[in-house]
Amino acid sequence: MQVQEMDRMVYYTLRGICDSYLRATGNKELASDMQQFVAHFGLKTEILKKEDI
Repeated sequence: MQVQEMDRMVYYTLRGICDSYLRATGNKELASDMQQFVAHFGLKTEILKKEDI
């Protein structure tokens, strides 16, 4: 697996974990914090662009 593929896999895995966590716990505050990190990860790995957020 190439680094770019690993970055993409980790990004989408973390997004899924955030969604699952929110559904399972209803903790919107912590889920939001986690989603902010995922957005940061997406920007740093160039999966997302600034205008995507």
